[in-house]
Amino acid sequence: MLQTVLTSRIAILGAGATCLLVANVQTGSVIENYYKDQMVKRVGAGFCPQPQPAGPCHIARQNVTDDLDRILMQDQPSKFYYVITGAHGRGKSTILREMCLQHNKKGMGYIEVEPHPRDFGRSLGAALDFNFQEHMGMLNQMVGLMGALPVHKEDSPLMTFKRAASALQEAAAEHKKRTGRPFVLIIDAVDRLAEHAPDILETLQDFSKDWAEQMIVSVVLVCSEPRALHILHSRDAWSHAYQPGEIKNITQEQAIEYLVSRRIAKADAQELVKVTDGIFQRLEKTVIMMGRGMSVDQAKDAILSDVETNFVAAGLLDDTPQQKPGLRVIREMIKPPDSKWKQLFGGDAKLGRLSITAAEFRQLVPQKELQI
Repeated sequence: MLQTVLTSRIAILGAGATCLLVANVQTGSVIENYYKDQMVKRVGAGFCPQPQPAGPCHIARQNVTDDLDRILMQDQPSKFYYVITGAHGRGKSTILREMCLQHNKKGMGYIEVEPHPRDFGRSLGAALDFNFQEHMGMLNQMVGLMGALPVHKEDSPLMTFKRAASALQEAAAEHKKRTGRPFVLIIDAVDRLAEHAPDILETLQDFSKDWAEQMIVSVVLVCSEPRALHILHSRDAWSHAYQPGEIKNITQEQAIEYLVSRRIAKADAQELVKVTDGIFQRLEKTVIMMGRGMSVDQAKDAILSDVETNFVAAGLLDDTPQQKPGLRVIREMIKPPDSKWKQLFGGDAKLGRLSITAAEFRQLVPQKELQI
């Protein structure tokens, strides 16, 4: 009799386990389809944060927006991904966010790599409404909740990114079937990946290449530092990168117009632009300093101190291994008249002295040609 009872209980347990297994498979499939449909809708609706307030003195840059518009709103899908470059402070992020919103975000997404780039996979998943635990069967979740097994344990930040990217690939492929257009994904500040998570940047580039070939996602990578561009350019996946586009500074005329619009006298603006050039960050810093009562000379000196810091950081002042080749490159870039070069650096007017101390820099830096 005991054997009969045990056999009966084992049969019941086996039947229960079978039911749970079937339920897990069926429920998992239902859940997976539901969340996949949610992500497809998310891709179709698009996602983009609000740009920083531009203020009443915003300067329109129609030539830049026209070029970017040709990338973001392609009439025909392209088998390339795109790279946008430009030094910090040129307004890349603001312009791209504004354009994303102007197109009502539909079929377009913008995401910025956060200061902790190893979490980029999580950030991408969150933008897509992809929950790493919801894409599991009911039984797995129940076992996890009971503490018998972990619900899910990521092997690495790279694996987390791969899961989010794979989810985007599925959703974007379905979006392409429904609309006939690829999803446009703008990824800003990829420099952070280059510095702290190069393995994720390389994998992102591989996905970008594959998506471009399939014409399901058109990726736009935005960077400011040479390191990211060097990593991208050194790999085979660069073969599917379109010619990088650079967002340049505004013109001197636009810079003067901007300063005047911020209630700085035109004569003062013309002097200040000699050291700020068309760099937004320097222009904005100048506006703040002048608003706090600084004189034009004091504001110029403060900006030039920042320039000196850049020269020191680049090893172009005093005796460093990179000083001579660095200054040679600068000389070639500015191509000054022989007399001007001799006036600034002394020595042979054709070869230049190719050496400058910090003290000499402080004396000569008001010459606009020496800025970087």
